[in-house]
Amino acid sequence: MCAGILAGLLAWILAHFVKKGPDGRINVSQGGLVVKPVFALAVGGGLLLGFALIAFVISALWWVFSEILRDMTPGGLSLLSLGIGFLPLVVSALGAGLAKILGGRIDASGAQGCFFLGFDLNNLVYALFMSYWAVFLSGGLAMFGLIGSGIWAALR
Repeated sequence: MCAGILAGLLAWILAHFVKKGPDGRINVSQGGLVVKPVFALAVGGGLLLGFALIAFVISALWWVFSEILRDMTPGGLSLLSLGIGFLPLVVSALGAGLAKILGGRIDASGAQGCFFLGFDLNNLVYALFMSYWAVFLSGGLAMFGLIGSGIWAALR
C-alpha cells in the first residue's frame, strides 16, 4: 500500500512538469521523456493500491469468518447461509425503497428522478436495485451452507 501511495505521489509531482495541450490534458502518445514515466507510475500506483485494498478486505473477511466459525453450530451455519443467500435481495429492496422515498422511478432500464439535496443518486439507486442478480452466486453458496449444516447436524 505504501508503494502505491509513493508511486502515485511521485506521478502527481512529475505531472506538474509535463507540457499540457491546449485543452489542459496530458497527451501520452505525443509526450516527451517525462510523460510516459508519469503515466506508468500513476497506473502502477493505482494497481498497487487496488491490490493492497483487495488483500486487506480478504484478510479482514478471513479473520471475521474464522472468529465466527470457531464457535459455529449447525443451526448457526444454516442461519449464516440464509443471511448470505438473502443479502442481495435486501440490498435490492433498499434501492427500491430509496427510489420510492426520493420520489423517483426505478426499473430494469434505469432510475430517474432520484435526487437528494441536489445530488443525483440515480446511479447509486440503480446499482442497489440491480444487485438482486447476485442471488445467482449467493443463493448457491447458501444452498451449500444449508446442505452442509444438514449433514453436520445428522452426523452429530
